[in-house]
Amino acid sequence: MWALPQEPYPRPSWTCWSGPPRRRVPDVRGLEADLAQRLLLAAGVAVGAVDTVASPLPAGVAAGTNPTAGDSVAAGSGVTLHLAKGRGAN
Repeated sequence: MWALPQEPYPRPSWTCWSGPPRRRVPDVRGLEADLAQRLLLAAGVAVGAVDTVASPLPAGVAAGTNPTAGDSVAAGSGVTLHLAKGRGAN
């Protein structure tokens, strides 16, 4: 004869994967290029590309990123680091 167990069966546990962890893009405006890249890497964000943009900041200084500072990105994903061309450069 079959008997049911005394204890109830354990409930299945489900784990939903919500994707890779997210990281906030730090504000690197005004930092030297090397320091800006190190800060991005330390925050868990890779530098995917570096370009130059018109900016009143001195040449070679970080003018911003894309996605912008404060945005949430997948850990390790690449951001574009915008470096200033310098005053008077087009």
